[in-house]
Amino acid sequence: MKQIIFKIQIIVISVLSFYQGQAQTKDTLVDVGQYKLHFNIIKGTGTPILFESGSGNDGTVWRDLIQPIAEITGATIITYDRAGLGKSEIKSSAHNPEENNILNNVIALEEGLKKIGYDEDIILVAHSLGGFYATLFASRNEQKVKSVVFIDASLASFYTEAFVIKLDGVISDEFLKKLKEQKIGLYHEIKNIENSIQLLKKTNFPTSVPVIDLVASNPYNPFKNEDDKSRWIKDHQDFVKDSPNRVLVTINNASHYAFKDNPNFIIYEVIKAYANTVEVSSTKDILLKTLDFSSKISNSKED
Repeated sequence: MKQIIFKIQIIVISVLSFYQGQAQTKDTLVDVGQYKLHFNIIKGTGTPILFESGSGNDGTVWRDLIQPIAEITGATIITYDRAGLGKSEIKSSAHNPEENNILNNVIALEEGLKKIGYDEDIILVAHSLGGFYATLFASRNEQKVKSVVFIDASLASFYTEAFVIKLDGVISDEFLKKLKEQKIGLYHEIKNIENSIQLLKKTNFPTSVPVIDLVASNPYNPFKNEDDKSRWIKDHQDFVKDSPNRVLVTINNASHYAFKDNPNFIIYEVIKAYANTVEVSSTKDILLKTLDFSSKISNSKED
């Protein structure tokens, strides 16, 4: 039943996007030094919104969300593939994980954004391990990041030594060998995960940056462990308590890939984050377009 509802939602989103008209889209490879990153840009105005995917995912994971957000906000929407994922290349030293670590990936993103002309103010939307990248990016670019939306995003505090050891125990050499041959970007993320966790534990998310922290009611929980589920939720509660700029919202009836379970809710929350960064005079237009979107969704049903 949930799959049927999701398909209906996506059909409606597609119809609405077609009805409202397609914004100009640019698909490009950008030289970031030793390799090229793939960016997809829906051109608009105002503060651009950058989407940061979860582990092993490329920018196409966002394709069912970005057009409605672009149409309603009028903002530039940016998705991209991290090194070795999707259409992006990877450094020639691809067999050396240390050369393709999270910090170097964030530096490459910064260079890519500069090359495409979007290295000023920005809004971040991050899912899963993308939360690590968004945290590191925000810590390095505090004045530029105007708002962040986390979607069941990873926080370093969740990854205890015991949990990481357990993760390592289920990743076989055979699996890593296949990844190295077929999905080199994910291979490097896994090989670097412990170093990434240690770096992120030393990295403070700027308290000056507003965060809408969306947590799935059935969050990331690879071992189906109630203790891990509780820890994930509590870590996000603690994260939000650290700053009045942060708000925690539970995504009901949703799993880790919440933007697939409830795409419309995610769309609304991203629009809300964007609306909070614009002049009051612009919010009326955004509100009216959001209400029009909501009305069409609410009025849609199969005959």
